[in-house]
Amino acid sequence: MAESVLTPENLSKQVYLAPQKREQIKGNIQALEWALRGRSMYGGMDMPNDVPVFGYTPPEPDILRESVSRDRALLEASTPPDLSTVEKNRLYRRLKDLDAAITHDMPSYDMMEVPRENHVEHHMAWERTHKSAILERRSILRILDPGNDSPFFTSIEQLRTATPPKGDARKFFQQFDYIEFQEQTEEDLQVVDDTSYGHFLELKCAGWAEKTICKEMNWPKELYDVAMRRWRKAVTDGSYTKFLELQAIGRPAAEIRELLGWSQDFYDDATERWKHSVGMPAQTASALGERPPPRVAPAVADTPLYAAGSPGQEHPVSEPQDISIPDTPWFAPQREQDLALERSAQLGEMFTHRMTLLGLRVTDVATRLGIYRLTLGRKLAGKSTAAFTPDEAQALTALLDGIAHERGLVDPTDIPLGGQAPATAGLILPGVE
Repeated sequence: MAESVLTPENLSKQVYLAPQKREQIKGNIQALEWALRGRSMYGGMDMPNDVPVFGYTPPEPDILRESVSRDRALLEASTPPDLSTVEKNRLYRRLKDLDAAITHDMPSYDMMEVPRENHVEHHMAWERTHKSAILERRSILRILDPGNDSPFFTSIEQLRTATPPKGDARKFFQQFDYIEFQEQTEEDLQVVDDTSYGHFLELKCAGWAEKTICKEMNWPKELYDVAMRRWRKAVTDGSYTKFLELQAIGRPAAEIRELLGWSQDFYDDATERWKHSVGMPAQTASALGERPPPRVAPAVADTPLYAAGSPGQEHPVSEPQDISIPDTPWFAPQREQDLALERSAQLGEMFTHRMTLLGLRVTDVATRLGIYRLTLGRKLAGKSTAAFTPDEAQALTALLDGIAHERGLVDPTDIPLGGQAPATAGLILPGVE
């Protein structure tokens, strides 16, 4: 017999019928052959052709021949093959191996009698894991003993015992032992489908923060970064041609960012894309301009504010301190948001120092600026997840400058922190001619 018929894959797909089923098929073939000869299908008796029988119409011969061919093919396919002794010995050894594998983690009698959740899950995993082995075992039994007419001859219940299983089929069903890892970067393994990406954009438009989006969509931070890169690439692709046109006519980087409405990160991405397309090394400096280093706020001196002097006394002139802070809209990359938070903490320390010197409370300043006091307090302490906006930093500086001018603590023409000139700038302070 061909070796391909006895492979485990073919044996698990083959169905050999029990002797009773095969005898029924043989009886059906005999009845159809009697009908083709004009005899009765029930016993093979001769039927008179000239005597009509009420309500009986003889079947068409073509239909009978087709039924006979179909039943003979079914009988041939479902009859176990006649093998040599060597082939039967080989199947018997295979049967022993299958029994050992099936019973290794087979649920016991007690587990089948008590329908607990873990017992049911264990049985389902065991059945799915050994399904092909169970079917192969049934075929081998039919081949080794084709005349066995016991209704429980191929039942798997003959192998079940009271011994607890030696293994847990659930881990094999979950394929923990068959995972093969490949050398790929984590970004290549992270994919955002279109539906999730659309929901991500909806949450972004609603102003949701990164942590809230990750919690809502059950995303790790790596998947969030993949969605952000896809979004930034889509925005850059929409105006990349305009970027090249402005670069071709020699416009400066600041003007290009302003015309396109890009952040520095968008501009850097477009620049790297252009450099890569023309084969320019990434470290090569070009006329496009490199990203300027971040400006560090100067340390706040623990010295009192300048007071108005006596007539004729020169007033010391202090250089305006840096209150610039990067504008970080909701679509800004995470690294820019982190830099903005760090810069916001520096400004909060500087503003807190000035408010202490002026004897101002957070509640008073928040009321005059129209900001919730807890929000302002967290930003001043550097504990807020949102940084100071450029408008908030400018308004707070202008307020502190105006209060200092009103109290006569500084020269009206000297604005220490670069805020807007207050309305009292034209007044004459006490003691100043």
